[in-house]
Amino acid sequence: PVLEMAANTRDLGRLVAEAISETIAAYGLNLPELYIENISLPPSVEKALDERTSRGITGNLDEHFRYKAGQSLDQPGSAAGQAMGMGMGAGMGMAMGGMGGPWGVRPQAPATAPVPPPPPVEHVWHIARDGKTTGPYSKADLGKMAAGGEMDRESYVWTPGQDGWKKADETELAELFTVMPPPPPGT
Repeated sequence: PVLEMAANTRDLGRLVAEAISETIAAYGLNLPELYIENISLPPSVEKALDERTSRGITGNLDEHFRYKAGQSLDQPGSAAGQAMGMGMGAGMGMAMGGMGGPWGVRPQAPATAPVPPPPPVEHVWHIARDGKTTGPYSKADLGKMAAGGEMDRESYVWTPGQDGWKKADETELAELFTVMPPPPPGT
C-alpha cells in the first residue's frame, strides 16, 4: 500500500484536497491544488520494503538468496567476497607453481599398483612303462601314484620343455619321494 501511495501521489493529492476542502472553506480558504512532494518512512521500514520489492522482482525466495549472494561477491569485505578472493588466490598460486619450468615442482604421477606375478604354470607329466607312455598327469596325480606304489624314483618321466625322458628322481618330481621311506635294505 505505501508503494502504491508513492506511485500515485498526484491522485492522492487530489483525494486529500477534496476531503479537506469543506473543512478549510469554513475558515474562508480555498485549496485549488495539493501537491505531495514526498512520502517518508522510517529507515527500517524503507529497508524492509526494499527487500520485499527485491523479492517480488526476483520471483521466489531461492532466486532472492542467489541475488543476495551475487551482490555480496562484489563486496570484498563480505564472507562470500573473501571466500572468492581466497579461491582466486589459491588458483593463481597453483598456476604460478607450474610456471617454474624444469625447476618448478613437477606433479608426481599417481602410484599404480604393482602387477601381480603370473600364476604358477602347472606342468603336465607323462610316464614311460613297459614300452608304453601314459599321461598326461598333474604333479598331484603323480604324488598319489608314488604313494600307491605305481611309480617310484626310477620311473621315467617327461614334461614339455624337458630334454628327453629322465628318471623321476632327476626332475622336480624328486620331492615326491622325500616323504616316502627309502627302499628297504638289500633290495
